[in-house]
Amino acid sequence: MLNLQEGSYTGKVMNKIYTDNFIVTTTLYLKSNCEDRLHSHDNATISFLYQGADVESRKNANKYKRKAGDIFFYDSGEPHKTVLTLETSKNVNIELRNSRFLKDNCSNTNLQKLISNDIDANLIAVKILKEINIADDYSSMALESLCLDLTGMSNRIQSNIKPTWVNVLETFLDDNWQNKYSLTELSEISGVHPITISKNFRKYFLCSLGEYVQKIKIRKSIPLIKNSEMSLTEIAYTCGFADQSHFIRNFKAYTGYLPKDFQKI
Repeated sequence: MLNLQEGSYTGKVMNKIYTDNFIVTTTLYLKSNCEDRLHSHDNATISFLYQGADVESRKNANKYKRKAGDIFFYDSGEPHKTVLTLETSKNVNIELRNSRFLKDNCSNTNLQKLISNDIDANLIAVKILKEINIADDYSSMALESLCLDLTGMSNRIQSNIKPTWVNVLETFLDDNWQNKYSLTELSEISGVHPITISKNFRKYFLCSLGEYVQKIKIRKSIPLIKNSEMSLTEIAYTCGFADQSHFIRNFKAYTGYLPKDFQKI
């Protein structure tokens, strides 16, 4: 099995920036030149797929179909391999180079959970992509802060200590992001009074209900921007925005990118 030293990947590293606790890279993978045997990394790594699609296998034989916008965590030394299903794939890879930092601030179990469930993880990853592409004198400091935001989400309220209605509502909102619903309907689905939802939503979701729904829509738009032939107007309407201008404003606010600029990278 191939073991990759820090900062190294099976694809071509396009940008690399070292911070106090992280190594952040953008990496290009080509289907025609892809190393698809089992490999591992020296450092625990968060990987954000921002263009392309692939099928990933881990040593436990589990396979995952990944698309643009998906984000995964690999423990140090964890064997895995990736087979591209599109010709080109691009990732942001965030290595945790300080093992003491990982131990003290975010357990592996929490990291695995947060990156698949937290609504903000993908949006922060896009901001990290924007910052590494800027690559100026302040980028190392900015990236350190963003990566701390990303890994620090493990200190948020975890699902095992949330009330049941919060988990029910979280699943419903993610599964029904294209539908319209009222607070009364959410109350019936979650089994709690509308006032309970209204008063406690920010406590458990760390934003308002409206902001949470907007974040879901932005997250859903990422693979459409990168992997589809749809126009930005079509994407806006598909993701439930009133018009293209509304979509552009919100995408810029949550990711730092204009959709057309994100489309090009």
